[in-house]
Formats: sequence, C-alpha cells, structure tokens
Amino acid sequence: MKFKINSIKNRILTGFLSVLVMVLVLGILSLYYLNRINQIRKLDRLLSRIESQSLHLIKTDNDFFDIEAINESYFVTRESKLLDKRNILWQKIEADIATYRMHKGGSILREELDRVEETLKQYNERFETLTEKIYERGFKDHGLEGKMRSYAHQLEDFTKEIQLSKILSLRRHEKDFFLRNDTVYITLLSNQVQDIHNSLAASNASDSSRVLVTMYLNTFNQLVAVQKEIGLNSNEGLRNELNALTMLLGNNFNQLSSNSETWALRLTERIIVLYSLLLAGIIILTSVWGNFIANKLSKPVKRLDEVMRSATKEDLKGMIDVPLKNPSSEMENLYQSFVALMRKTKQQMNEIKDKSKRLHRQNQELQKVNDELDSFVYSTAHDLRSPLASLLGLVNLAEREDTPYEKEEYILMMKQSIQKMDSFIKDVVAYSKNKKLDLTNSDFNLRSLIDSIFEEHKFMANAEVIDKNIEINGPEVINNDESRLRIIFNNLISNAIRYSDTSKSSSRITIRIDISPEKLNVIFSDNGIGIAQKYLNKIFNMFFRASESSPGSGLGLFILMETVKKLGGSISVSSELSVGTSFYLELPNNPSARISGLQQQSKLTY
Repeated sequence: MKFKINSIKNRILTGFLSVLVMVLVLGILSLYYLNRINQIRKLDRLLSRIESQSLHLIKTDNDFFDIEAINESYFVTRESKLLDKRNILWQKIEADIATYRMHKGGSILREELDRVEETLKQYNERFETLTEKIYERGFKDHGLEGKMRSYAHQLEDFTKEIQLSKILSLRRHEKDFFLRNDTVYITLLSNQVQDIHNSLAASNASDSSRVLVTMYLNTFNQLVAVQKEIGLNSNEGLRNELNALTMLLGNNFNQLSSNSETWALRLTERIIVLYSLLLAGIIILTSVWGNFIANKLSKPVKRLDEVMRSATKEDLKGMIDVPLKNPSSEMENLYQSFVALMRKTKQQMNEIKDKSKRLHRQNQELQKVNDELDSFVYSTAHDLRSPLASLLGLVNLAEREDTPYEKEEYILMMKQSIQKMDSFIKDVVAYSKNKKLDLTNSDFNLRSLIDSIFEEHKFMANAEVIDKNIEINGPEVINNDESRLRIIFNNLISNAIRYSDTSKSSSRITIRIDISPEKLNVIFSDNGIGIAQKYLNKIFNMFFRASESSPGSGLGLFILMETVKKLGGSISVSSELSVGTSFYLELPNNPSARISGLQQQSKLTY
C-alpha cells in the first residue's frame, strides 16, 4: 500500500509521530534535570543535617559548661557523657562534610563549605581549650580551686599568728569573686593578704605562716588568671570567642544555604526556559496539524451536530439521508451516558462538600490542640526550669557555705522548689492520663471518694477549719469512671481550700449531687475569696493565673474542663469577689458505654 502524505490517516500519523518525538525529547530532558534536582535535594538535606548537628554540638557544649563545670565526679575521673556525646557529634559532622565534598554537586559550593569547615575547626579548638581550662580550674577539692581551699584550711591552723577574722575576710573576698566575677574582690583580697603579711612581719611570726599566705595568694591569682581566660562573663575570654564563632558559623551556614538556593533557582530557570520552548514547539505543531485535520473532519461533524440538534425536535427515524450509520442511537447513548455522568458527578460533589465540612471541623479542633500544645510546651519549660534554676543556685550557695544555720535555710528553700515542681508534674501527669487513657467504668461509692479526697487535703493550710456539707440525692454507689471523677473533685476541693477566705468567721464547702440513671448534676459551692468577673471567662484556659504570685501551676481548672469534656459533660461557673464561687457540672452516668454508643452511631452515619 502506497503511503500518501496528503491522506488524513497519514497526516494524523505524521503529526502524532512528530509530537511523540518531541515528547520523548522532553521526557529525556526531564529525567536529566530531575536527576540534577535530586542531587540538589540530597545536598540540601546533607547541609541541613550538618547544620542541625552543629547546633546540637553547640547545645551539648553549653550543657557541658553548665553541668560538668560543677560536677565533682568529672574532675575525679575526667570522664563525661556530654563530652562523649559531643565527640560522636563531631565525628558525624566531619563524616558528613567529607560526604558533601565527595558528592557530584559538592564542588559548586566548595568555597562556602571550606569556610564552614574552618569555622567549625576553630570552634572545636576553642572548646577543647575551654575544657582544659575548666579542668585546670577544678572544683571543690580538685584542681587550682582544691589547692587554694587546701591552703585556706591550713591557714586556719595559724590563728595564733593570724587573726581568724582576717582569714575569714580572705575567704569572703574569694567567695565574692567567684559568685559575682567582679575584679574588685581581687584587689580587696590582695590588700588583705598584704595586711596579713605586715601583721606577721610586725609580730615576727613563723616563716611557715608567711609562706602559706603567699602560696594561698599565688594559687588564687593562678585561679583568677584561668577564670579570666575562660571568661568572667559571656563577653570575655574563651566564652566570648565561642559565642563569636557560633555567630560566624550561623552566618556561614546562611551564606551556604543562600548560595545553594541561588544555584537551585538558576537550574530551575534553565528548566523553565527549555520546557517553555519545547512546549511552544509542541503547541505550534499540534495546532497546525489539528487545524488541517479539523477542516477535513468538520463536514461530517457539522452534519452530526445538525442531527443532534434535530433529535431534540424531530423523530430521527424519518432522517434517512444522514451520512452516518444509526446516528440517533449513538447520540442517544452518548446523551444518556453524559446525563448519568453528570448525576454521578453531582452526587460526588455533594459527598465532597460534606467531607470538606467535617475536615474543616477537624482542622479547627487540630488547630486548637496545636495552640494548646504550643502553650503547654512553653509554659511547661518555663515552670520546670524556674525551680530547677533556683535549686541549682541554692546548691551552689550551700556548697560554698560553712554556716550550718544558713545551710538549713538553703535546704528549706530547696525543699520548697522541689515541692513546687512536684505539684506541677502531678498536674502534667493528670492532664496526660486524661488525654490518653480511655474511659473505664467501675462500681464505687461516690461519698467515700469525696471523703477520701478531703482526707488527702487535711494538711493544707486552713483545711481543718472548713465546714464540709455533702448532700447526695440518689444511689451513692454508681458505675462511672472513678479516676476522672477523682480528678474533678480533687481540683474543686483543693482550689476551694487554697482560696478560702480566712477573714470570715467560718469557711464552708457545700457539695450537692443529684444522681439519676442518665446523669449526675453537681453543684459545688464555697464562700472563699471569689473570682473577679473579668477573669471568669479565662479560668479554664491552660496555665491561666490571675497573677504571677498566685499559687499553683495554672493547670488545675484546665485539667478539670478537659476531664469534663472527656466524660461528655458540661461545666459552668458563677462567682463574686469576697462572697464565694459555685461550679455547676452536668456529667453523664455510665459515660464509657454512652460515648461508645455515640462513636458507633458516628461510624454508621459517616
């Protein structure tokens, strides 16, 4: 059969093959540039990992300075888990940098990578010097600090030659310097030593005492020199150099990231230009061939269009001159298929709208959870770190204090910080349990539960003078989630005791519970100090406290609200300052069975 280029069949085939060739070229180029883009992504991920590990290294170094510098066991063994951890991180960083250099695209950003590597090496060298200086400085009975303490204790054996008050003055200047890092105490201590030397010379004291004072001063000066090398604050010494290198490292990473983005942008622009040219060629070619073929096919299509238009008004059986075979049957089938397709599409669109509404609600709930999580993480870190920082400061002071009375005061303050942290952690645990644990019903006596909670709080301030009135209307033995009801009443009772009004002649707590097979109606009232109206709509917020001086973690009423929600109940509050507060709760009876039924119904109607 002879191939004719002017036939419709051959022209369609020729146009198709031409487009196919261009599509193949486009596909090959796509694979090539896709490979290049994958290389960029790999380098970018590797760069991000190096930066992340570097930040982790700096964080570990800061932890070493904060923790091991006052850890006596480190100065005994010179072993540190933090140093082991940072050595592993350093090895990983070096390995990743080497991998980056070996990568095909790594040579493009070689200069920026060299700067990052050089800065990291300088930082590592400064940090190793810092660790050496910290070890040389020592702590307690080790290093220069231990040597200086030894001389100070030996001086106390020469109180016959040196007044004890002068020795104590030396120790006070010494401690003031290390507590405040103020150089004025160096001068004061040196003057005090000179005064002691003058006194010893005037009294013809023994050479031993003079030598000991001199050795004490020399050791102190050595210790001061080491401390200055380390840095009296973050703007001096090795600490300042490490901070400067940290900032430089950040700038280097930013420059490296910026150049990487520029490289990727240029490649993207190249791809866009090339694709645009190829697509333009394909569009032009298909337009030309399409226009030619359309002209050849327009007559029968036009006739078919006339048949379709006529089919809405006339009987096709009478149109025997139609140039197509059985056109009315084909058009009818096409129309019916289109109608069926449109109906199906409309049904699916309605389903999509319903699912979109549910998804919108879920997104709103997820946003609420995310907001709570952000607040929870920030406030938790603040409320945990605050007593820890206070405790660490008290430990440092107690370690340097020789007076038993003051040590007892420090220990008492430590105990208060620990108790505050313990109370906060209990609230966090209660919140976590309420979130994660499923509802679990069991039979228990509600009055006994409330009595046991009052018994647990009997040692709280003013608890013993509060009158308790518990009224339960209905069966006291119920089937419910005991642990969550304990959380609810525990928060209500502890708050009522904590905020009782001691200025009133009598304090009282009234609990009224009406029990039915379907629900529990609870009215919890007290005549405490009350809540200002402007705070009533905020008291159930996470970590809300009316002021920083308010006791508690700010989680109690938030946990109460979340627990009520978990049970499927509701809560409201009314209060007046200096009069009292009332909470109104409506809780389902047998909540786990009820919520399980609602979940099953939700699944059936989804």
